[in-house]
Amino acid sequence: MREKIASIFKKFYDNSFFRTYALILFPVFILLCFLLISAWSYNHNYIELLKSSYSAKLESICDENENAMQSVITTMNILSENEHFMKIVTSESDAASSGKYNISRILTQVMDTNPFIDNIIILDKKSNTVFSNSGTYNAITYFTKYYKYSDYSQTFWLEYTSPLTARKFLDPSYVNTTGDVTKIVIPLVFSKIGDIPIDNLVIVNIDLSDIIIAANNSRITENSRFLVVNKINRHIFSD
Repeated sequence: MREKIASIFKKFYDNSFFRTYALILFPVFILLCFLLISAWSYNHNYIELLKSSYSAKLESICDENENAMQSVITTMNILSENEHFMKIVTSESDAASSGKYNISRILTQVMDTNPFIDNIIILDKKSNTVFSNSGTYNAITYFTKYYKYSDYSQTFWLEYTSPLTARKFLDPSYVNTTGDVTKIVIPLVFSKIGDIPIDNLVIVNIDLSDIIIAANNSRITENSRFLVVNKINRHIFSD
């Protein structure tokens, strides 16, 4: 049987047409294999390069945002040297003094130093008053009409207990502002300004919407999209 098979192969091999056909196909086969291996290698290297580029870009975005957050904290701590501001946050002066001390102007100046600050609130629980960069308001009215958080009601803020640490980031939340504008903010709550404990609540709202938009503007490919996921409640935030 083996001899018969060998005889058949020999017959084909001795055929000049078969030999010519084989001589043509063999290089084509080798070339095809080389192209397939090259294509796979290129695709693999491209994917790895894309991953590396995205990792570097995400690290850069994170570094920029961390620096921006640190800038907010540094700026707020510098306010410990502002006598008028400290009199309001430590309850040394009442709500009627806020106009004299130009608290709205001070808060606006702080916001101008950092583009990611959407809003700054000083909550005086004793007088049920909110001081913000836009003016002075009744606390309940402010948190239900002018700056309404989806996850934090006016009761939450009025009953909020200041953290033991100097400051605390709360979970991101959607907020409705005047003009029915919806944003995503990260409330940063201060219980100390510098090394000085304060009686009133100071809330700096970081504009997460702007951070996401800035990140998406820096994306590497048109099909990519930057999302923020809250690991605790699994909420997903996008622009």
